[in-house]
Amino acid sequence: SWGDLHFARAIQQELHRRGRPCAIHVMDQWEASRDERFGVVVHLKGLSEYEPNPAQFNVLWNISHPEKLTDRECEASDLVLVASERFAAALRGRVSTPVAVLEQATDPAVFFPEQDSAHARELVFVGNSRRVMRRVLADLLPTDRDLAVWGGDWEGLIDAEHVVGTYLPNDEVRRAYSSAAIVL
Repeated sequence: SWGDLHFARAIQQELHRRGRPCAIHVMDQWEASRDERFGVVVHLKGLSEYEPNPAQFNVLWNISHPEKLTDRECEASDLVLVASERFAAALRGRVSTPVAVLEQATDPAVFFPEQDSAHARELVFVGNSRRVMRRVLADLLPTDRDLAVWGGDWEGLIDAEHVVGTYLPNDEVRRAYSSAAIVL
């Protein structure tokens, strides 16, 4: 139910289109797959820390929560990728591992404009709460606006009237985004 998996699948599909076979291993599989031999391992760094196998070329791509990225994690990798030049410059001053900017993108085969009256809303937010109030919603709420939130663990954090579903399938997100006046 996390966007990271959809992002990983989009990367996997693009690599396959380019003739580069690859596999996705979610956290539950990390330990069991540690001894598998891959030429390159890309860790999509979110909340969890991955212990790289030094026998492989390890790329750490920090896609969220840069405040949780440690120097130790960077030093254990062969390459660190981050989303901004400012953050990359700060990391380069702290670690010896090469740091480069690689902005996140989306798969145009999945995300393209497609309006759908069933998803028409004034404001749309798609994401789990992570059991904390997301800043964009904290800045907005309370509101009388037509806000639709898809995601889990919002109980007690926002009014239930705004939560229209605990999960929005990835192939429907484009419709919700395309049909909203404002996407948060």
